[in-house]
Formats: sequence, structure tokens, C-alpha cells
Amino acid sequence: MEKEKDFGFVYILTNKEMPGLVKIGHTKRSVEERIEELSRQTGVPEKFEEEYSWLVENPEQYERLIHANLKAYRTRNDKEFFRVDKAFAWKKCQKIIRGKDIIDMVQEIGMIRHITLKYNKKLTDKENSLFEEIRGVLGIEEWPDF
Repeated sequence: MEKEKDFGFVYILTNKEMPGLVKIGHTKRSVEERIEELSRQTGVPEKFEEEYSWLVENPEQYERLIHANLKAYRTRNDKEFFRVDKAFAWKKCQKIIRGKDIIDMVQEIGMIRHITLKYNKKLTDKENSLFEEIRGVLGIEEWPDF
């Protein structure tokens, strides 16, 4: 009999009353259910907000790897809070979960931008805004030329 696969979500949450902190954890339920559970606690001043989440196999394994990778930023060893901004947390999680280095992602997204420009001659305001937001999150100064 084949073992059933173990799927769940790894998530990054923020709380507007906890500036400078992100919560990185996992759940085998929906992220929204986990947010509701966490936000019901009396010590939580505001509802948590989902920033990013990934559906993965073996979410506990990814959570352990991410926590180990970010241990220098952890507020306490028994808590899942890290003193980093959400873009930094996303970069670290993305690299571990997707196995892609930021350089690979810049090349791929830069190529999409290049092809869009080649065939459309210019970017719409919405496309330009999206590419600029991605560029900011990835922390690059300019797109590569192809």
C-alpha cells in the first residue's frame, strides 16, 4: 500500500500591531483557518494577515529548514517570529521551497519582460508597475539585457 502524501502550506504572516516581525509557520488546513485560530488568542492585538503561502509536500520539513536558515533573526527559540521584513522572508522561503536562487528568478522574469517588450513594443502602465514591484521585491537595480 502506497503511503499517502503529506501536503500542507508554509506561510508568512504579518500583524500591523507587530511591525518589523513576520510569523513563518505551516498548517495542514487552509491558511485562513490558521489565521483565524491564531487571531482568536487574547494576546493578539489584531488579526494576522497572509503575505505569502506555498502549497508543499512535507510542510514541517520546509518549516524546519526555513527556521534554521533564519535562526539569527528569530525572536525566541520557542516562537515562530522573525525580525525581518516580508520581502526578505519571501526571498529566503522561496529559495528553500522552490530551490531557485534569486539570480535564476531575475533571469526568468527578465526574459518574460524582454519578450513582452519585443512583441508589444512598450509595457502598459499595469505591466510596468508589476515588473517594478517584482524588481523591488527581488532587490535588483535593473533588469538584465537579452
